[in-house]
Amino acid sequence: MCFFPLGTQREDIKSLLPCFLDSLCETDEKIVLLAIQILLHLVTTMDFTTLAAMMRTLFSLFGDVRPNVHRFSMTLFGASIKSVKYTDKKGVENQVLDSLVPLLLYSQDENDAVAEESRRVLTICAQFLKWKLPQEVYCKDPWYSKPSEVGTICKFFGKKCKGKVNILAQALMYSKNAKLPIRRAAALFVDLRDLLHDSEPSVRIIASQALFRVQKVAADPEPRRTVCRLRKLLGCLPT
Repeated sequence: MCFFPLGTQREDIKSLLPCFLDSLCETDEKIVLLAIQILLHLVTTMDFTTLAAMMRTLFSLFGDVRPNVHRFSMTLFGASIKSVKYTDKKGVENQVLDSLVPLLLYSQDENDAVAEESRRVLTICAQFLKWKLPQEVYCKDPWYSKPSEVGTICKFFGKKCKGKVNILAQALMYSKNAKLPIRRAAALFVDLRDLLHDSEPSVRIIASQALFRVQKVAADPEPRRTVCRLRKLLGCLPT
């Protein structure tokens, strides 16, 4: 980690950007948080190449086991999106799209500060994409307790992301997350994003039953077992 005297000019500090960016990958939490704090002050001065590279590094910190690193990496990611010039927006659109499912799932995090920041940055992403998020996204209750609301969320993101990002693959990856609320939310996203609005009433009923099953296995320590139970239940869907 590089340090600079108080009298250092802004341009001199900017010359240390590579050092600050490298510090995001440090194992010492204090160093990472200090680097984020400094980068937050410099984010509006960055060129597009630096900004895009930093966003990729920050994305890798989503879900960091250190809650403060997780939270503030999202904060800086959101500030980065706001700093992208209009002419460069197309260049980071895929990064923003890729962040949607992680942010959405981490809005269910057991840490309230992380969950709240996830929702805030998700809003910034939506504004960047010129989307209007359904109000259900901002519900603080666990998804499994709100079947109709999670159905609305899944349908919205399934429609908006179609052909742009593989949300199913992302959700499957998070179904193995160490945190129960995240893998439970991922399981709902994998299995129920379309089924709650199926034209066949029996399918909608089974999807609702699956939501109930998720609630029943809330204390299950094995992520694979949770998903398998859902798939077993959904296996009786008419073909």
